[in-house]
Amino acid sequence: MATCANHPIRMATARCKCCNKPLCNECRHVTDAGIFCSPECESRTRQFTERASGGTVTYRKRFFTKRTVRGLLILLIVLIGAAAFLHFTLGVSSWSDLKAVFAQWWEARYLLLP
Repeated sequence: MATCANHPIRMATARCKCCNKPLCNECRHVTDAGIFCSPECESRTRQFTERASGGTVTYRKRFFTKRTVRGLLILLIVLIGAAAFLHFTLGVSSWSDLKAVFAQWWEARYLLLP
C-alpha cells in the first residue's frame, strides 16, 4: 500500500473517496458518506451525489424520450415499407387479400418441402 500524502513516513490505511489521495489513520476524515481527506472533498462529493441523483430521477419521470420517439418512427417506416412491398408485388390492398395470400402460402409450403 502507498504512504500517506501528508505524512510520507506513515503507511496509508485508506484513500479519499473524492480525490483518491492515500491517507493514514490520523489524516482521514470519516463521515457517513465515506472517508475523505478534507471537509472540502466531502462537500464536493455530497454536491455531486445530489446532482447525480436529482438528474436520474427527473430522467426516469419522462415518458416519451428521443429514443422512444425515434423507435416508433422507425417502426412506422418499416410497416409502411412492408405494406408497399405487399401491395406492389402481390397486389394486396386489404386485410382479406392479405389473409388469402397467407392462406395460399401456408398450403403451398408443404409442396415446397422435400
